[in-house]
Amino acid sequence: MNPILTNRLRLRPFRPEDEAAVYAYTSDPEVTRYTSWEPHTRAETSARLRGWIAGQEQSPITAIHLAI
Repeated sequence: MNPILTNRLRLRPFRPEDEAAVYAYTSDPEVTRYTSWEPHTRAETSARLRGWIAGQEQSPITAIHLAI
């Protein structure tokens, strides 16, 4: 999938190097306070990210997770 670009926004598929950024928000209790999930551990974040990336490579794609 190609990135979606505008003057003020870039959406792209997740990459392995996004793990630290994803963990920063998924592990923060203030961020997850009003979500349906609890703060994630590093291992949970890593597993979730690997799943998102693997899903991007499947055909047909059933869900799209994008980095902003």
